[in-house]
Amino acid sequence: MADVKSGQLIGTLGRLELFCFEDVSPIEQEWRNLYEQTDRFVYQNFDWVRLAYATYETGNQPQIVIGVEDDELLFILPLVHEKGLPGKVRWVGERHANFSAGLFTPAFLSGADHLVMRETFNCIGNHLPGVNILHLENQPALLCGVRNPVFEINSREAAEPSFHIDLRNGFQAVLNAGNAKRKGKAFRKQVRIAEAMGGYSLYTPSTEAEIRETMHWFFNVKESRFSELGIDNVFEPEEVQQFLNELALQPIKGGDQ
Repeated sequence: MADVKSGQLIGTLGRLELFCFEDVSPIEQEWRNLYEQTDRFVYQNFDWVRLAYATYETGNQPQIVIGVEDDELLFILPLVHEKGLPGKVRWVGERHANFSAGLFTPAFLSGADHLVMRETFNCIGNHLPGVNILHLENQPALLCGVRNPVFEINSREAAEPSFHIDLRNGFQAVLNAGNAKRKGKAFRKQVRIAEAMGGYSLYTPSTEAEIRETMHWFFNVKESRFSELGIDNVFEPEEVQQFLNELALQPIKGGDQ
């Protein structure tokens, strides 16, 4: 645990020590280990977070806060200190993450005093002068089947609910998991529409050139669609396009799918 405790100590809560890092590299292995043992989303994946800090968040200050008790890593909070006025602390990725949350061990979630999170964020605020707003949106209510501990800080339910599905067992498994008949009917309707328009095929780009070309067309389609709707194109900024291009290239660079 030497690397984990190499960050800046920003507070202690009993035996719990809080360390802050401005770079994810020193805790990569611990991050990946924790990611595999708890409820998580792609937005807490190490490569997703690393690339977000390196591209989309280049104008802001990474603040990765970890909790360690008796040399055991209990949680990681991937945060950003957004520069400018008012000073704001938020999750990494902002509106490009459908779900945002910390990574917590199941033991911490099931047995810890959840008010620890309130004191943790007090320590973070004391560590970062000029912070006026704590903006922690898009969080799931439950983690590992228990209440998200960050909800002990003031929170309110989002106006629109969000859902996620597990694709690891294939698309057919998704269709079979509840309302399979209705889902299958909707899927067949989509297939008929596609066939009437000339057919369809599944295309998986496998080289850097193919991936970049696919992303180029993705950005063009989004630009046209948002223009039709009269809304801002969230994919327009250069740093966002760089972020998504790098994510798409991860599989051929040896990273996660």
